[in-house]
Amino acid sequence: MRIFPLFAALVLAGCSTAQMGNASDATTKKMPTVFARLMIVENGATVPVGQAQLVEFGDGMRVYINIDKRPENLLGVVGMHIHAIGKCEAPDFSSAGPHWNPSAKQHGTANPMGHHLGDLGNINVQFGRSIAEMRDISGARISDLMDADGASIVIHEKTDDNLTDPSGNSGKRMVCGVFERP
Repeated sequence: MRIFPLFAALVLAGCSTAQMGNASDATTKKMPTVFARLMIVENGATVPVGQAQLVEFGDGMRVYINIDKRPENLLGVVGMHIHAIGKCEAPDFSSAGPHWNPSAKQHGTANPMGHHLGDLGNINVQFGRSIAEMRDISGARISDLMDADGASIVIHEKTDDNLTDPSGNSGKRMVCGVFERP
């Protein structure tokens, strides 16, 4: 299982901010961070399967995903997005609303109209393996994301074609997590 060292340390320590520095700067910076417990729907109830973390850095945010328990019906290359509402209600997670799109762009990195900030691309869910992924979102701030109705992260059932508006033909919402401040 691949787990990013920063993510693992933060989850185990229960920290509310990430400590990040670089070789040329001996000072340590505290970075705003939010977490989400990832859930699936199993027998009508939501069941935890992993966690997600957003860490603000430089001119954007970094998204870390860790799924400990692969849902039975989730396998292969599937779409992942940040959604505009912080709700993950059974049975279909439609409560998470549309993708996060503060600049009113189209969906998909291949879209000639430009993509929105909620586009995180695809992840590869393999049989019998845990998932650990990282994505960068340039030009985004946690304070922009965490508005009055919050935000969530969703993993879909199919591959995101990175073009078709509004969701890249990525199918049903299979995994959902609400971002919360620690």
